[in-house]
Amino acid sequence: MSKHDWRQREAQSSGLIWLLMLGFFGVAIFLVARQVPYLGELELPKAFTPVQPIAPEVAAPTPKPVAPDAIEKQQVQRVPKGANSSERLRFCMQGKPNIDESVLRCAYGNQALQSPEQNAPVQGMVSAEYLARYQRDKAQELAQQSQPRKPVQVLKTGKWVEKWSGGARYYAAWNVIDNRIEGGSVCENHRRGSIDYRECRKGAKQFFKEHCRALEKRWQSNRSDELETLKDRYCSAANVFSPL
Repeated sequence: MSKHDWRQREAQSSGLIWLLMLGFFGVAIFLVARQVPYLGELELPKAFTPVQPIAPEVAAPTPKPVAPDAIEKQQVQRVPKGANSSERLRFCMQGKPNIDESVLRCAYGNQALQSPEQNAPVQGMVSAEYLARYQRDKAQELAQQSQPRKPVQVLKTGKWVEKWSGGARYYAAWNVIDNRIEGGSVCENHRRGSIDYRECRKGAKQFFKEHCRALEKRWQSNRSDELETLKDRYCSAANVFSPL
């Protein structure tokens, strides 16, 4: 083998060795690349967002219990229904020594301020007009209480009355209460709604008018209590009673 051939073979061997080494390194790099992901595929850590602390819930304050006497002071003073004049004033005074404007407002409402003297300065005492009215009402109340109440007097009576168109007569019965003829009881002895009932009431109306005129004439000449009582009874029925 010539020297030239030897060098040529040596150069080929060296080139083959380099190729093998490059191939080995290429395979190694390929295997490593399969195990390690690319940088573009790596997930970068997200920015840390601090969590705001949650404030603890504060319980609503429990309302303080109100004393019963404080509740009574807040309530509006109301006069009991059906109370008379003296009872209203007694209720509204509640131990006050004098009757002032607040007492009158409580007892009588706004009408206590509708007097011509409402613009007068208040000096702790009520005006003379208010006091006089209070004393007058109280005196009337005491007088009524001292008088015994009379029981209600009911008198059942009646009269024969002419039919208003003539030709017949009806007996009309009625009740008298405190010397007044009760309109609903006139001709109650007939069946309500019947023809006789209607004709009887029409005749009674005419009878009341005629009897009233006759009693007024008699009373002009004889002003006795009995005639006056009868006149008031039948004349009131003549003016008020309606047969319908």
